[in-house]
Amino acid sequence: CGGGGGGGDNGTLPAARSLAASVLVSAAVSYDAQDPPTLVSSSSRFGDWLNSVSVAFDQETDRAGLGATAVACAPRVLKFESQAAARRALGAGAACSFPSASELRISLGSGAELQPGGELALTDLLVKAAGS
Repeated sequence: CGGGGGGGDNGTLPAARSLAASVLVSAAVSYDAQDPPTLVSSSSRFGDWLNSVSVAFDQETDRAGLGATAVACAPRVLKFESQAAARRALGAGAACSFPSASELRISLGSGAELQPGGELALTDLLVKAAGS
């Protein structure tokens, strides 16, 4: 009356052949004491020479950890489907900076195709409230 699977007469499988498996998963969770800054939608505007876009936040931010330093906009500050899409929208050599804690400035590069009414998206979880 052997079980045929080497598991003895009671029909159970040995532990080494168990179908169940476990996986250890760990995650870091971060909580802010303050609500995140939100964009003031009516204040996003092109600069006077149409070579930049200013975006205002409803409160002071952590400047995305950049200080006043200008960096390449994509993918660090703005998200796009691809680098080619970023270059089309913002132009070659576009840069992003925070001239103040509540303003993001996007300096457009050569050949930028961004038009009034166009849409840009911040990289997820980028900007936090100042002091968070």
